[in-house]
Amino acid sequence: PGILSSLANAAKQGILLKAGRDLETLAKAKVVVFDKTGTLTTGKPQVTRLLTLGKESEFEILKVASSLESMSDHPIAKAIVAKAEAEQIKVIEPESLKEHIGYGVEGVVEGQNWRLGKPSFFEQELCKAWVPEIEDLESMGQTVILLGNKKNIIAIIALQDTLRQEASYVVRALKQMGLLCVILTGDQKLTAEAVGKELGLSKIYSELLPIDKVNILKELQQTEDNVIMIGDGLNDAPALATAQVGIALGKGGNNITIQNADIIFTNDDLCKLVNLLCLARKAEVIIKQNMFFSITVICTLLVLNLVRDISLPWGVVFHEGSTLLVILNGLRLLGYKCGMKKTPAKTLEKTVVNNGTTE
Repeated sequence: PGILSSLANAAKQGILLKAGRDLETLAKAKVVVFDKTGTLTTGKPQVTRLLTLGKESEFEILKVASSLESMSDHPIAKAIVAKAEAEQIKVIEPESLKEHIGYGVEGVVEGQNWRLGKPSFFEQELCKAWVPEIEDLESMGQTVILLGNKKNIIAIIALQDTLRQEASYVVRALKQMGLLCVILTGDQKLTAEAVGKELGLSKIYSELLPIDKVNILKELQQTEDNVIMIGDGLNDAPALATAQVGIALGKGGNNITIQNADIIFTNDDLCKLVNLLCLARKAEVIIKQNMFFSITVICTLLVLNLVRDISLPWGVVFHEGSTLLVILNGLRLLGYKCGMKKTPAKTLEKTVVNNGTTE
């Protein structure tokens, strides 16, 4: 009854669990691993700066970059295409295109070969001259991508993604509940550290490929019990499948990511993570109460039956009556308020967590 009531309660909040056993894992969770883009941030970055390093104009750079990204669903790709459209630049279809997952894309646009991606996608020698500019932008929490070819880098494109309004509260609440908060991201080190510092995250892992995220999760599972992960992108799918409990943001998430996750948030509200963990801990308490009460009643009836006669009607009353009490106690979880509703940012600053429940 406790598990079923908890599943129903969660569903009313837009939290879909595929199995009741995940509640027990959540109640004992020690580590929460976050993806960055689209999870801690809104996943809607905007182009903030465009530095031309060659003779090409900003118009030409945006035309090539948007063409290379025109067939991608990645948030950065959408931001570049949106910038080009805002500048009334016609996006053309590339003649050929190859995606390098975790690095960038390369293709042919108007007969020329191009590369677009993170600095590690280019030869180290090509990036040396632009390290100060790149580090300066990354230290401000901006994502930096480069446009060029195998011989030259012609432009630096900087993008800024904003943190979710509730991200800071969620991290603080989880830390007060005794959980270790970790971030895994493919972004550059300085960008990840800027976000991690602002949110107060315990551990920061950056410049990761999808397989790197999986390996780090396995390492965490060797030292910590019950590691859970929350993410939304295609690159997070393998890691979500590796974690003891994988949580996907379903509204903006990828279909493959949702399939690999154990739990889905239908409305992408990070605050639901705090609510879910509070509900799981409360369910664990209720289940333990029911187990203790049931065993106590059975043992009492056994002892009484040995020392004195108990008529069948009274035995049935005590035994089945205790079963009804266990069911009713479990049904309390249907109306359990796990805490936080959608609250303005100023109110979030005053919200505190006590004993696994949010007030």
